[in-house]
Amino acid sequence: MLKKIIHLLFILFFLKYSVLAYAKCIVGDDKDIAHLVEKKAKVKLVFFSTWCADCKDELEKIKKEKSTKEQVILINIFDPEKKADNVLKKFSLESYSCFIDTSKKIREKYKVTTVPKVIYINN
Repeated sequence: MLKKIIHLLFILFFLKYSVLAYAKCIVGDDKDIAHLVEKKAKVKLVFFSTWCADCKDELEKIKKEKSTKEQVILINIFDPEKKADNVLKKFSLESYSCFIDTSKKIREKYKVTTVPKVIYINN
């Protein structure tokens, strides 16, 4: 009986931390992006929204490409965190950095007025 309890606790422990291991979109600003951009030689910024059909097509392309040549940073500009997180899950993009631009600083810096918008940096 003790073995079963220990086994169950072991499983619950790993389930808890495997769920937390998924990346989530976090609220960020242009300084967060600048910090990530300076670390990599090639960066692809992808501005998206959950309701945009063309954005979903772009996210599907990213999912299929899985490029190691460049770092892809996803930036959601219209949606709450939960919706953006659900899209990451849907397209299996949890391993990518994702920011939510609630302050509008990121989209202003990169002059983004429509989505999807893809910007290449240091290419």
